[in-house]
Amino acid sequence: MITQKALDIAEQFIKLHEGCSLKTYLDVAGIWTDGYGNTKDVEPHGEITQQQADYQLAENLHNAEVCLLHKLYEIVTYKLNDNQNAALICFVFNAGAGNWRIWQYLNQLKFNLIPQELMRFDHARVNGKLVQITGLYNRRKAEVALWSKI
Repeated sequence: MITQKALDIAEQFIKLHEGCSLKTYLDVAGIWTDGYGNTKDVEPHGEITQQQADYQLAENLHNAEVCLLHKLYEIVTYKLNDNQNAALICFVFNAGAGNWRIWQYLNQLKFNLIPQELMRFDHARVNGKLVQITGLYNRRKAEVALWSKI
């Protein structure tokens, strides 16, 4: 079960690691972004209000939570603490919930393998080439630290 505390931890983590931009910008992968890392319905060279950024964040957090719950067996969410659930929500918020080994390991209760799986997602496609991104590397390290926090 994902608690409100886990969602609050995730929100603070995302605010810290994403920052907030009220003007749209191209991220390192060339994706138009605004607010707290929002990429949905972003218009090039646009602007949003703080209220819109806060709304997008709440909506994107909810979507990440729903995607995460679709990937995990119910028993898994009860075995995870708030920090672990928050780390996974932040990961899904940033990287999505593709068909990756991380979900298999979680559903098999192989929690010791999760940090190395999180660290695999520190690359982005830039100019058609997959490259390690320092910002993603640092974010994954922070997610691993949150995952490991008791």
